[in-house]
Amino acid sequence: MADEDGNSTHKKDLVDFPPVNLLDTLISSFPKEWRGIFAALDSENFPVQAATFWLQKKSSNNMLLSDIPPNWNDFIDHLVSDFPVVLNDKLFFKPRILLLPLSIQRNALGFISYHSCVVPVESLEKLVHSLSKFSIELEGWRATYVKILVSKINELKRSRCEALNDKGQSNDGENNLLYTEIITEESKARFEELINKNKSSRNIPWFSQVLDSEMREDDGNISEKISSVHMEMTLICLEMEYICTQLNLKGIKESLAISLCTQFVALATEPSFGNAAIFATHCLLPKVQELKQAASRALLTAVSLFAKKHSRAFCDSVIARLVQQSNFDTPQVDLVNKVVKECVSEDTRIHLLELIFATKSENQGCPFLWSENTVSVVQTVVDLKPEFSDDLFRTFAGVLEQQSRHLSKSLKFAKMLLAVIKTYGKHVSMHFNTFVRILEGNETFLKKAGLSALQKTSNS
Repeated sequence: MADEDGNSTHKKDLVDFPPVNLLDTLISSFPKEWRGIFAALDSENFPVQAATFWLQKKSSNNMLLSDIPPNWNDFIDHLVSDFPVVLNDKLFFKPRILLLPLSIQRNALGFISYHSCVVPVESLEKLVHSLSKFSIELEGWRATYVKILVSKINELKRSRCEALNDKGQSNDGENNLLYTEIITEESKARFEELINKNKSSRNIPWFSQVLDSEMREDDGNISEKISSVHMEMTLICLEMEYICTQLNLKGIKESLAISLCTQFVALATEPSFGNAAIFATHCLLPKVQELKQAASRALLTAVSLFAKKHSRAFCDSVIARLVQQSNFDTPQVDLVNKVVKECVSEDTRIHLLELIFATKSENQGCPFLWSENTVSVVQTVVDLKPEFSDDLFRTFAGVLEQQSRHLSKSLKFAKMLLAVIKTYGKHVSMHFNTFVRILEGNETFLKKAGLSALQKTSNS
């Protein structure tokens, strides 16, 4: 009995582990290029988003430098490798991830889940296997994340098989766990209720108002689903994700999506950034992706309203995803350019450029090469003359040089280069040699005009 009590005490101590002073030692044991991620994962507001932005900046800064870029295999290998700790005068070995503070553990799993489409499947499996061995710790949110990762692994394996067999089209690799928030006991209870109680007399007021007028005939099945769930804007993002998935918002008609968007924008209670982004991903992104011709006036109005009210959420969840996709075509470009010109602030435009510059691969995992439509979006922002920081323009110059190699015959790219040189002469002069190399490789009739404009910047 005494032994059982002792084991129980040790188990409890291990669950409550680690002491605060261990964090610095743990972080210093990770590869140098990954240590900065932990400050982002420890952020109070949207830590997964902060970590993603850190990764994008880190990757873009390394593009033309000799630093070793972050490698997912190294990160996960260190997370799951055992680390020695002494507790009650006994030596234990536990995976590093389980020795981190709980908030960082949770946010790290959310971060990895969000980027699962670019993380090697073998590394994801290694992480799941490591966590599954610790049954005491594997409960609550940890167990939830393990299930999510298993689902992601299975999805990636199916996509790989489909690609090898040339069957169907590759999946979109969307990840909606970017906006992970801290799960409280109250929100956990609410989430479990959403899953376990599929029938209730409560309803979602703003959904129901739309459905009463829009979906009485064709989509009654969705109406039943909606009337079975009560939603407040205090929902955590996992709950919002669950609701949007259960209601199949990606599959609803355009007219309903427009009505839902209008109601969402008019909500009296301000939704969180994460909830707004998840709603846009499910409700607006599919409708914009499906466009084969110019967007209808009603859709454009709804999108504009949403973008004005939730500009950064729309930028992250819709525009950035559209730009990354291979089917980013004229209808989508026209809509994006209109939104960028009329609906978002200068800060959001700069944020959009940061996202574009930091994108390394398109949605199917291939290297991200700008198309003329991508150039059109960047040109739209440049024409609005936002203020660049020195660091951002340095990144911009590096990206332009990299992308210029396959756009040497693009007149649209050459026009954008000319606009950049004329608008940002002071910044350009600091990267004179880079722009010389870009223009020397250009094969359009604007090459001479570009070199002339560039020479003026060096003389001014």
